[in-house]
Amino acid sequence: MNPADYPGTGALPDALAFVKPNRSEFWIHLESCDEPQTAGELEDAVEWSGATIYRMLADLEAIGLVETAMKMTDAGPRDAYQAATPEKRPVWERQAAEGVVR
Repeated sequence: MNPADYPGTGALPDALAFVKPNRSEFWIHLESCDEPQTAGELEDAVEWSGATIYRMLADLEAIGLVETAMKMTDAGPRDAYQAATPEKRPVWERQAAEGVVR
């Protein structure tokens, strides 16, 4: 899935303009999940390595688009990840080419 194919309502979060395209695709996948996902579930779903998953999660969490949750699994409680709700996403100032903030 590409950011242009985003199935949600409204526009993509402005913060995605500042990340690599694969981070945007990863966020779109995470945003489409019905419940928080563990790193293992994400690794299986998107077929990227665990190291790549954790880098993407860290990058997206650093800009406020991913939040951590707790999920009960057969092995006990595990950290899980979900797209931050729209109310919790940062509001980014947009700047015009001439340098005027609007």
